Amino acid sequence: MGAILADSSRLWRKKTRDERKQAVCQQYARAFQCDAMLTTCREYIELDWSTEKFSGGCYGDIMPKELLTSLREELRAPCNNQIFFAGTELATRWTGYMDGAVQAGERAAFEIITKYWESKKNQEKLELLWIEEEPVHAKEDCRPSKDDKLIYGPSRLQMMLPRASTVIWILKATLVFGIGCVAFSIKYLSNRST
Repeated sequence: MGAILADSSRLWRKKTRDERKQAVCQQYARAFQCDAMLTTCREYIELDWSTEKFSGGCYGDIMPKELLTSLREELRAPCNNQIFFAGTELATRWTGYMDGAVQAGERAAFEIITKYWESKKNQEKLELLWIEEEPVHAKEDCRPSKDDKLIYGPSRLQMMLPRASTVIWILKATLVFGIGCVAFSIKYLSNRST
């Protein structure tokens, strides 16, 4: 997924859909150092946010100077402890992006869980700890926390996922292996037919 913003969006709006698709493929091919992306794009979907009725022209909310920063805590506060708010604009990190929306949703879920637990007057003490930042090793690998408390944050499965650089390496190796298999098959079939 990518976005063309501001002055660039005005420039690219004048281009054809095919020109935009080709430019996007070139950008990703350059970013991932994979020329195959220039010719193997299976599907391309684009959206002009300025024509969207309900978004008002962009994927994120733009507010006047200091409005969001001065009201953020009030906007995050639940209404009568019944309505909890979440959204990318209410994130404490990556505001305006999908990561921010997910983080704000996790925060709201954490608040709901703790409020619900407290309202039930359970005898068992619920020890939840909200963490703003995921525990990350110096080499960018997610690691479980050493804290005994139940942590609301990345799951054990998420912590076991490989780094992005590892995924890119695996994809490149798979692509090379696939090309090798195709080349071998073509050579085998051509030798067999003669």
